[in-house]
Amino acid sequence: MNWSFADLEGFLTVAETKSFRASAERLNLTASALSKRIQKIEKELGNELFQRTTRQVRLTSAGQEFLPIARKLLAELDSYLMQAHGTASRYDRRLAIGCIPSMAATFLAPILVPFHRANPTTRLRVFDGSYGEVVERVRSGDAEFAINFTLGTESEVDFLPLFKDPFVIGCAKSHPLAKKRSVTWADITRYPCVTISRHSGNRLLLDVAASDSAHRITGFYEVDNLSSALEFVEAGLGISVLPRYSFTRSYLKGVAIRPIAGLKVHRQIGIMQRPGAPLSRHAEQLKAMVLKAAAKLP
Repeated sequence: MNWSFADLEGFLTVAETKSFRASAERLNLTASALSKRIQKIEKELGNELFQRTTRQVRLTSAGQEFLPIARKLLAELDSYLMQAHGTASRYDRRLAIGCIPSMAATFLAPILVPFHRANPTTRLRVFDGSYGEVVERVRSGDAEFAINFTLGTESEVDFLPLFKDPFVIGCAKSHPLAKKRSVTWADITRYPCVTISRHSGNRLLLDVAASDSAHRITGFYEVDNLSSALEFVEAGLGISVLPRYSFTRSYLKGVAIRPIAGLKVHRQIGIMQRPGAPLSRHAEQLKAMVLKAAAKLP
């Protein structure tokens, strides 16, 4: 075998980020140095591991086959190093799940407190990406399961509904709409809005639900991430229609939330899994805790 621990780490980082540039920055390498690490593995295997275009980096079929092997090899090397340094007894298990950021901050984090208490040696990797990124993590087997919402178009994954997350209005506490108990769509159109880009699953849900012109929102500011939208709202740049669970405790200090009268829009939150893929014991335990927490929601 002509590759090293560092070469495997380079391959797995590119597979995770889908970007040579981002991976090189994370590993503190030049792009050419990272490419050479990947090429060493490709030469040994006799296959290209990544398909590279000007827009994206994707695993080839050979890369997809090698991915679980690389993870296992790296985990075994990692375990050996921990034993050599006397730390294996502290951290001897791994678990990987997916979760959209808004659910990670507001719903998942409190669940992980008792989970860690019950499993203090389990290291958890949370892939907290966008809707599409989380779906892909489950589909590829990177994550054993994920907390996500559904657009009803996902393939190769099962979806177990948990609860509905309604879209609400967020505005600065000094905004005129903050004085209302609820707002109408007519109220919304009177003020500058901060919208999420059309590449977002949240935006797609909103556009489908508000498909007629009377309920369509035109953004004065458009951003890619919910966190950016919340920052703009808190700064008083405009109002925004966002899922209720995107408003973390930190933003609630400066942002007022009001329900929308009339048209009701929500996203269905649930658990995504690969069909027929068994969960590890700790994944089953965490899933059960997620189900229990969801059942207690109002």
